[in-house]
Amino acid sequence: MSGINPLLVFAITQVRLVFRDGIGNTRSPLGTGFFLRTEAGTPIFITNRHNLDPSLKLGSDYSLISASILLRRHDGTKFIATTQFVDVDLSATQIIHSRHADVSALVAPSFIARPPEYQFYTINRQNSLADQTFFETKVFVMDLVSFLGYPGTASSQWWDLTWNTPIARLASLASWPHVPFSNPQIPTTEVTLVSGLSFSGSSGSLVILHEKGIAPGAIVDPMYAPPTIIGIMSGHWWESSAEPQMFRHSGLSYYTRSTAIIELLAGIP
Repeated sequence: MSGINPLLVFAITQVRLVFRDGIGNTRSPLGTGFFLRTEAGTPIFITNRHNLDPSLKLGSDYSLISASILLRRHDGTKFIATTQFVDVDLSATQIIHSRHADVSALVAPSFIARPPEYQFYTINRQNSLADQTFFETKVFVMDLVSFLGYPGTASSQWWDLTWNTPIARLASLASWPHVPFSNPQIPTTEVTLVSGLSFSGSSGSLVILHEKGIAPGAIVDPMYAPPTIIGIMSGHWWESSAEPQMFRHSGLSYYTRSTAIIELLAGIP
């Protein structure tokens, strides 16, 4: 992962949602997401649609009641270990969903009573997201990628509990990345299959292609590719078996391609 800005980890964080149905039952899942920044400086929080839209997982009886994002204290010089969830004012924040892909965004999220020292790092949208041309010329099957997020559950966290930073997991591209992978077992579009172990909580993890080739200099390598965001982790395939649940994983996961993020955010300055 040479060449990746180490501050990248502070753009990736957790989102906590509360959904409620018509008779008062609530669900409170945790997911992962990350912050982008537009050319005009607008911050945008990216996560899966199934994290924000209950109709995809819980059904139409549920509605989104509240959302909070884990923010990190900045001491004026650097980010430090202290974090806290801060509520998003949903009435003052634009929420946009892809119509066909598993990606959503909170545009310029408005926070309720956010202490000014609690901040987040943002990744430049223009220079960091792979477009279709990048996929066709720089990304190939079996390339190595990493996805960074918060696997686990509210009662079984797998990440660093002092700094609350995401952890990275290695994967390789398992389907032809030049075009979206299509299989009826995956209900959303614009996905690519990876050989990698995504678990609960990993949904929304940033997926980044490793730097490869010789960096520009005295030698010109036409196959050089900088570390680039190619998508957002969206799900995994379980295997039906008599094994204990913790072992039921096919070893295959899938992410939603960054082209879907680019499409979703088109027109936002």
